[in-house]
Amino acid sequence: MAMAYADLAGMPLTRHWIVDYELAGIADRDGAAFVGRLLNLPRRYARARGGSFAAVWVREIGTRHGAHVHIAMHWPRGWKLGYLTRRWIKAAGGQYCKGVSRVRPVGGSLNCAWTSPGLYRENLERLGNYLTKSSDRVVAAELGVGLLKPGGTIVGKRWGRTQNLCAGKQWSAPFGGPELAA
Repeated sequence: MAMAYADLAGMPLTRHWIVDYELAGIADRDGAAFVGRLLNLPRRYARARGGSFAAVWVREIGTRHGAHVHIAMHWPRGWKLGYLTRRWIKAAGGQYCKGVSRVRPVGGSLNCAWTSPGLYRENLERLGNYLTKSSDRVVAAELGVGLLKPGGTIVGKRWGRTQNLCAGKQWSAPFGGPELAA
């Protein structure tokens, strides 16, 4: 719901940022606090420059990547991330090395949300299904999530969203879902 609301609120989640915080030297028990510190940095950066930031995130532990977080984030149109992600990981308490951070555009290009809205929404829905892959089977059936994989045992908070997404808002889901009122 928060992912759909971001689009409706004019803050499309155009980036998929994966941070392998175990590789960055952060223990899983400290993962939720690290993610909180990490997300505060782009929020402050965007606010200081007159932009907006929004994100939905999910922590998981995999056999290949260890403890990591998937972040679907809004970054203002035309703004580049460049080496900011590296700086933010360090400022949040992590160590940066090759493989710690990967950023991919949702829909294959940074402007997809504006130039190809249908393609963007299709890819955002796929990303949402991917982020919810470790859902409980009953919840997954209710959400219509087809991809189910174990997300590992997480210490602390598994997922979250920035406060500017869905906080007491009324909206209609654009992806064929029911109309919702929070």
